[in-house]
Amino acid sequence: MITGYLPFGADDTFAQKLEQAGCHRIVAEQKMNGRPRLEKLLSELQDGDILIVCRAAHIGSQADFVKTLIRIGLKHAHLVSVIEDIDTLRDTLHFGIQMSR
Repeated sequence: MITGYLPFGADDTFAQKLEQAGCHRIVAEQKMNGRPRLEKLLSELQDGDILIVCRAAHIGSQADFVKTLIRIGLKHAHLVSVIEDIDTLRDTLHFGIQMSR
């Protein structure tokens, strides 16, 4: 499943970007404190799922982003950050092709 994530207070343009990126559903935080919906979303990820965010900062700090990348990778799921052009599925496939040469 392709799921988009919006932090609390994200404006409508970010929701539109997630829709344009092909999200089947969008999960938005409803409160300023913490990221309980992101945590729930991460815990429910399955093999092959894709989580899309508009910006890496929507996950949290740089350290939070790296931890989230690792957590998603351990579930054999993928992360896309639209603005930074990060796509772990694309980048993993590209790396695998380069290594096989």
